[in-house]
Amino acid sequence: MDLDSQPKPLSELISLVSLRISGGDSIEDSESEIISLIGETKSLNREPELISLIYQVLSLVNSIASASNLKELIFLYPQEEVILEQGKFHVVEQVPWRNNSKWRCFDERWQVFRQDRRGSFQFRCQNCNGQYHNEHNKAPAEIKHPLHPKHSLHLVLFQWKPSKETRKSYCCDNIISQVFYYCWACDIAINFDCTKDQPVLYIDRPKWHDHTLALFPSEASVTCNLCALVHATSCPFYTCTPCNFVVHEKCLSLPRVIKISRHPQHRISFKPSFVQGDWVCGVCRRKINTDYGGYSCIKDECLFAAHSKCATQSNVWDLIDLEGVPEEVEEEVGPVCDCKRRDHTTFQSSRSSFET
Repeated sequence: MDLDSQPKPLSELISLVSLRISGGDSIEDSESEIISLIGETKSLNREPELISLIYQVLSLVNSIASASNLKELIFLYPQEEVILEQGKFHVVEQVPWRNNSKWRCFDERWQVFRQDRRGSFQFRCQNCNGQYHNEHNKAPAEIKHPLHPKHSLHLVLFQWKPSKETRKSYCCDNIISQVFYYCWACDIAINFDCTKDQPVLYIDRPKWHDHTLALFPSEASVTCNLCALVHATSCPFYTCTPCNFVVHEKCLSLPRVIKISRHPQHRISFKPSFVQGDWVCGVCRRKINTDYGGYSCIKDECLFAAHSKCATQSNVWDLIDLEGVPEEVEEEVGPVCDCKRRDHTTFQSSRSSFET
């Protein structure tokens, strides 16, 4: 190595270290000088190529030691920090970073998220937030996604607290993670893992509709035929245009036959619509739109009914789909069912109509 081509502090440092290794200098005499030269070398305005190479080697060795069984290290560097208030995300501040020295960017400064299903390890450096990690694969700070082609999605850091409210990812039923992609204009939140999957453009769900359903990548205010709700930001829609059939992707997993605590006498089953009448939900006591799907009692003489979302809440349903399960001969629970035709008026309520 041509020491003369190196900056003076570095060339002196290399000479001193070489002398010490060869035993030509005492530890006591050289230690303070080595520390001083290291500081001068690190503070050079233009970092020497050799120092850059040493840093990259050390960083990669550190990465291998930290995650030797993983296929890939993905570095996340979100630009904005957000909080969740009343179901909507709000920017708190730009993501802070602590120090401008890249020599502090080793694993004790890493904020580790998790290993994803592909064997990739996701992390964020709290020291530099991406300033000095060119040796790692970086997740883009901004992307375009087929499920939301209208606007770009931005990588953000979520100030999540266990006691606070949460939201689910637009693409799945998983709770939103601490780093995710977000569209401010449309309130669309997508987990980092979800963005790696290409959306399914066409699906067949004969249990719910006779024709093939096509992905409808738009935030238009259309009503789901199965749950009677709009919620354009909750998950993707699929549609059959000739039939004017629209459905949330998540609603395609609704159970067909269930039993709920609000109606323990009988099972209730899904029906695509109701006969005209003043139907009221037995869970929330609000009006049911008869043009859309919901649940009703399997007994002809019983008029109990419920909205799809109300009936499948975890606080009233045990999450068991009873379709195909033989119904046992059961005794009436408590008094005679209060939802027979002659008692249907007991479900009427003065509350406002259920909004679709």
